[in-house]
Amino acid sequence: MNRVIVRRFASALMAAGLVTAAAPAVAAPNGTPPEGFEGELGEPYTTACAGLDLEGSVSGKFKQIETPVGTTIQTSPGTKVTLTNPDNGKTVRYVITGSFHISKDADGNTVTEARGRNLLTREEYPGLYLTIGNVFFVQDPDGEFLDEFSLEGPGRVINICEELS
Repeated sequence: MNRVIVRRFASALMAAGLVTAAAPAVAAPNGTPPEGFEGELGEPYTTACAGLDLEGSVSGKFKQIETPVGTTIQTSPGTKVTLTNPDNGKTVRYVITGSFHISKDADGNTVTEARGRNLLTREEYPGLYLTIGNVFFVQDPDGEFLDEFSLEGPGRVINICEELS
């Protein structure tokens, strides 16, 4: 079941209320600058690594753009995330300034292309991943995954759970 698992980092946090501090609205009118946000990181990101309860914070900017052809672009300029495993003290910091390009196919499925640097989770192979480059995933109208991004690329996929173990 989709629990806002593979979503663009900033939009998922804001849309699902996962940032515990105040965050901007999910969509801003076209022509306006991205809005800033910061806060503590919540689920599913802090619990995505089996056996680890992570702590995290995120800050940056976010904007959702609705295009004239009915697609959506989500951007996150200047967004940074810090994740810590309190059990061993390991900490990682990433810049996650990627974008999501979201459209619908002929069957009504949501097709997402994550471009650049994004923080994503997966259902099939649970974990927390920094993706660099272009990755794709498809969800049916009920939010179930038909195709999840590959751990082999294209692009680079870093397993954050391994980094923090």
